[in-house]
Amino acid sequence: MTSAPRWRGPWLLPGFRMQLKVEWRLSLADIDKQRWNRLAEPLDTPFFEWDWLESLERTGCLGGRTGWAPCHLTVWRGEDLIAAAPLYLKGHSRGEFVFDHEWAAVSHELGVPYYPKMLGMSPFTPAGGYRFLIAEGEDQQVLCRLMLEMIDRFCKENEIAGCHFLRVDPDWRGVMENLGVGSWLHHALIWENADYGGFDDYVASFKSRQRNNIRRERKALRCQGLRFEVIPGERATDAHFKAMHAFYEDTCHKFYGWSHYLNRRFFEALAERMAHRLAFSAAYAGDDETPAAMSLLVHKGPWLFGRYWGARRQFDHLHFECCYYQPIEWAISKGMRWFDAGSGSADHKRRRGFPARPSYSLHRFYHPIMDQVWRDNIDRVNEMEREHIDIINGDKPLPDHLRGY
Repeated sequence: MTSAPRWRGPWLLPGFRMQLKVEWRLSLADIDKQRWNRLAEPLDTPFFEWDWLESLERTGCLGGRTGWAPCHLTVWRGEDLIAAAPLYLKGHSRGEFVFDHEWAAVSHELGVPYYPKMLGMSPFTPAGGYRFLIAEGEDQQVLCRLMLEMIDRFCKENEIAGCHFLRVDPDWRGVMENLGVGSWLHHALIWENADYGGFDDYVASFKSRQRNNIRRERKALRCQGLRFEVIPGERATDAHFKAMHAFYEDTCHKFYGWSHYLNRRFFEALAERMAHRLAFSAAYAGDDETPAAMSLLVHKGPWLFGRYWGARRQFDHLHFECCYYQPIEWAISKGMRWFDAGSGSADHKRRRGFPARPSYSLHRFYHPIMDQVWRDNIDRVNEMEREHIDIINGDKPLPDHLRGY
C-alpha cells in the first residue's frame, strides 16, 4: 500500500457537555504533542508517546513504500483532544510479531480479501499495552463504543477487510469484548521482580541446577575478558546510538534474513527525543572502549523492555548476559517490577525466569464469510494456545511458587 485511502470526516456527534468532533489524522505531526501526550503519558508503556510514534513517521520507517500508512483516529471536545487511537493501514503483515499468516492463507483460499487491513499497535514493537488513549475523567465505555463505530464505518466505506488490535491492555480487552470484538490468545514471556534485594536473590530463586548454570555462564564471560555496563540514555553519546543501529542492522541480516525496519535516522531521533526512556546494556572486551556488543533497553515506571541487540564477534553466553542478566540486575537496582525482553526463544527465557503469560489480540472481520470462519474456529485456536502456555511453563527450573502465570 503506497498511500492512505480516502477518508471522511469530521463527524459532529451529541456529546456529554458539548458536541464531540471525530477526525482522522494521516500524520502524528498534525496532532499537538502536548495534547497527545496528555493521553499517552499516564500509561505504563512508552511506545505510544508522541515522540516514539512521530519519530517513526518523520524518519521514514512508516509511510511511503513501507506498507504502513498512518491513519490515526482522534476525538475532540472543542480544542481538547479527549481520545485517540494510533492506527495504521497495511497491505501486508510484516513487522507485527502477531503472526496471522494462517488466517490470511484461509482468506485467500476462500477468495475473500484479507488486505488492506487496519492495525492498532506500536509498529515493530512486540510489547503489550495497546488501547485507545482516553483522557482521565472521560467515560471509557461510551468513547470506546463511539471510536469502534467510527472505525467500522471507515473500514466499510473504504473496503478495509478487517481491523486488528495487537497485544492489548488486559483491562481494555474486556471493554472491547463487551462491544463484540473477538480475542485471539497468544503468550508473552515476562520476568517479574519478586522483591529481590539484588541479583544474588534472583539467582537464589532458582533450583540448584539452574543456579549453577547461571553462575557458570557469568564466570565464562569474565574468563573471556568481558566487562559489562548499563548506560542510561541521558549519559549515552551519539556514538552509542550509532553503534546500536549498526548492531541492530547486522543482527537483522545475520540471523533473521530480512531487511531492518528501523533506519539510522530513527536511532538519531531517539537520541534527541527519547534518551530519558532509554538505556544500553553494553559489553566491552579487555581495555577496548568500543562496545563489543549492545542491547537497547526502554523503560517507563515499573516496566523495562528489551528491544534490539548485536555483537561484533561471537562470545559464549554473551546474549544471555547482555540481554537478560544485565537488564535484570539493573531493573532490580531501579526497583522495576517487570521486564519484557522482547521476542525470541521461549526455551532460553523460561529457564532464566521468564514464564509464559497470556497475551491477547483483538480482531474484527468485515466480510461475512471470514467473520464466520473466525467465530467457528477461534475457541479451538485459543485452547491450543492455552495448552502451549502450559507446556512452556511446565519444565521451568523455578520453585513452585514462582511457576504460575
